[in-house]
Order: sequence, then structure tokens, then C-alpha cells
Amino acid sequence: MKSFISTPIFYVNAEPHIGHAYSLILADTITRVRNLCGAEKTLLVTGTDEHGQKIMQASLSRKMTPKELCDQQSGHFHRLANIVTHNNVFDFIRTTEPRHKESVLHFWGSHKGWYCTEDEAFYTNVKEVTIDNERVMVSEETGRRVHMIEEPNYRFRLSKYLPAIFDWIKSSQAPLDPAVYTSEILHTIESLENEDLSVSRCKSRVPWGIEVPGDPDQTIYVWLDALINYLTVSGYPNEERLHWPPTHVIGKDISKFHCIYWPAFLLSAGLSLPKKIIIHSHWTINGRKMSKSDGNVINPFNVIDAFGVDALRYFLLKEGYLRRDSDIDISANSISATYKSDLMSYYGNMFSRIFKTPFVEEFPALIEPITENDKELYEEIERWLLDAYNECKFSQGVLIIMEMLAKVNTYFTDMKPWELKQEKRISHLNRVMYLTFESFRIISLLFQPLIPNAASKVLDHMGILDRKLTPENLRIGYDYRNSNVKSLKENLFPKK
Repeated sequence: MKSFISTPIFYVNAEPHIGHAYSLILADTITRVRNLCGAEKTLLVTGTDEHGQKIMQASLSRKMTPKELCDQQSGHFHRLANIVTHNNVFDFIRTTEPRHKESVLHFWGSHKGWYCTEDEAFYTNVKEVTIDNERVMVSEETGRRVHMIEEPNYRFRLSKYLPAIFDWIKSSQAPLDPAVYTSEILHTIESLENEDLSVSRCKSRVPWGIEVPGDPDQTIYVWLDALINYLTVSGYPNEERLHWPPTHVIGKDISKFHCIYWPAFLLSAGLSLPKKIIIHSHWTINGRKMSKSDGNVINPFNVIDAFGVDALRYFLLKEGYLRRDSDIDISANSISATYKSDLMSYYGNMFSRIFKTPFVEEFPALIEPITENDKELYEEIERWLLDAYNECKFSQGVLIIMEMLAKVNTYFTDMKPWELKQEKRISHLNRVMYLTFESFRIISLLFQPLIPNAASKVLDHMGILDRKLTPENLRIGYDYRNSNVKSLKENLFPKK
């Protein structure tokens, strides 16, 4: 039985952006760590959210049907997922799929807590502001303009489950990561008090959605529909399904839906709450939120075309520090600078120095004795790095790896193996080459979750078959006698 890690499903009213890429890369990296560390087999899950009024509006503006728009845009997100995950195996869910409709209808039908009333407004906290010399009402939460609408709809007794959710978030399980978001969510729960949630819309106003069972005049609220995707991919409502509960990776803008509404829906259905909800910040340009109207959106496909997928993954994982709730700046220049300083100058350069050495294929398969100092160095690194990975501190993991690379580079330079070869100091040369190889093997194993394409190339050239992140593999002492080590002429990271 597999466990799974999910991204949010992405709304298809617009093109994929760098934030979508980050959610995918972060979730994929966590999945890779779990699988490489030999834990329970873990599946990555992602997909697209394809119902609701915004989809209707976007399709009309493009002179398309909603389904045509969804097919087109979902294809873009599926392509992005394929590229940034380096063809890792994943399940891609679309909320217009029959399997998802079945899950939503079963979930609705199995719950008796819905009730119908006249909903006076879809936002509780609103304020009056002036826009274009006109006094209008906007949501305090989003700042977007809202309209008073009075229509019948079904409601969910959210208030019934708020105390249990409050206790769950405060519990020793600590489901929110990073913990800086805990107080914010607890405060939101307290502000909701006796508030209940509208879970349907009049079909005359929102026809693009899943009909409420037994009520053809209503469609199911898009967020309830969307959140149930996590159950759909698990195999719900069938008996044979993926291990539940999952780990969710989300952006901070949808934390209320995932940390309050979703747990409430699960509690109402008697299902276990998420194992962990990992919340990440947003990416900005010069401190400003990306906006198409401002022309400051970074297209992930363009970055990948310019620098490669590993460069994008590396930059986002290095700079996307999860232990804070502040947004993070990004620019083409910063990606380029990191590519040159880290990937080209350190990892790529060290790769070239080793594999372009004329005698690389002559190095010894194994040397003895391996000193206790050698063993202790790598055991310490293994402990630090795996702790960082298991806690999703990938920026910290990058720093540890880069420090290792710097030491290996210095060692190789100081030992001057080319001079040892000329002087025929073979015993010393063998030791230098073996320890350099071992260092680079361990570094490349540890780089696999972060930059899988480059790390895989290196390990291929080293003839490494066992690539699990086990304590045994991350210690010095690998026997290369059955490895086909190859020299290389091209660069791992070409100049850009």
C-alpha cells in the first residue's frame, strides 16, 4: 500500500506560473526523499481544479466552451508536472474526470449534515472602500469586490467541528509546517465562532460544476468539490485505496481551506485528518506580487528553456526557505547568478575536473585502509543532511552539500593528482582519486532529490547502481570493481 503527497490542484483559469512550479517541485522532492530513504513507497499526486464561475468567465472571454478551456489549460499543467518532476511517476487528477464526480457524489450522499437556507452573503467580513470614485464593498480577506446575493443554498455546520480542529492543530502532532502558521490558523478558527459554510451555488449562476444529488437547481461549491480530489486519488470510496492520511503541500493563500474547511469535511465523514500540511510562501518580484497586468510574471517554461529544469529546481529549493512566512523575491538574474555560482562553478566544475582527468578510468576500485576519520566525516554529514531532508529543510541541505563540494574541490586541488601521476606515486594517487570519487558519489546521491537529472548523469558515469539514501550507501568504502566508470567530454552544466 502506497502513501501519497499532494500538491494543491491548480485552477485552470490562467497559465501555470512559478508558484505552481514550486509547489510541484517541493512535493516531488519530499516524495523522492521518502522513496530514496527506503521508507514506505510514496506517490506524488497533482492535478487541476476545473469547475466554478471563474472557469465560465475565462472560457467566454476566449470564445471557448468550459470543457475546451479545461482540456487546454490542464494540458499545460500536466506538461509542467512532467518537466519539473523529471518524469517522476505521479497521479494527475482532473475534477472533470468521472472518477472524481463519483467521489464527490458519494461524499455528499454519505453526509447528513447539509442544510438549506437563504444565504445573505458569501463573505462575512466585508468593508466599504472607494474604487474609481465609487463606494463598493470588498472582502477584508481578499480585497476583492463582493456583491450581496440572496439565494437558496446548502450549508455545512462548520461550527460543529471547529473545537476539534483547534485541538488538532495545537496537539503534539503539530500538523502545520512551518509552525509559524499555527497561530494564524488558530486565530482564524476563533474568528469564525458559530459561522457555517455555504457548500452549493444556484445552478443558474454557476452552471459549470457538479450537480447536488437530488437538486438539479444547485451545483456543489467549487472548494468542496476541489478538496475531495485528495480522496479521489486515494481510491475513495473503494475499499482498495492508497494509504490515508496524506501529506499536503500548499501555498499560504489557501491555508484556511486546507487547515480548517478540509479537516471539518473529513471529520464529518469520519475520516482521518491529514498527516501533515506543509505551507509555503509566495514568490515576488522586487517585493511585489506577480501580476499579468503589471507584466512581471515569470513563466517557468521560459526559465527551463534558458537554464534547464535542474537549475529551476535548485534555485527554488535553495531560496524557498520553509521556516519563515515572508515572501521570497525571484528574478531571471538571480536564477542565472545561482546557476553560475553553484551549479556550474561547484558541482559542474568538480565533475569536469574528475571525469576529464585522462586517467579517470584507471582509479582503484577499493583502497585499504579507510581511516576512522574518513568514516566519521561522512557519518556526520549523513546525519545532518538526512535530518534536514526529513524535516523538509532543503535550503539547509543545499548549504551542507555545497560545503562538502568546496572541501572536495580544495582537497583535489591541494593533492594535485596529475603531478602524482607524473611522479609515479601510484599509492598516493590511488588514495586521492578514490577519496575524491567517494566524496563525489556521496554528494551526487544526496543531490538526487534536488537535481535528479544532473545527479543521475553523474551516477551513470560512475557506474553506481544502488542509489538509495541508506546509511550504508552514504558511508565511504564503496567497491567499484563492478562499476563501469566512464570519462566525459561535455560539461554537466554548460555556460549560459
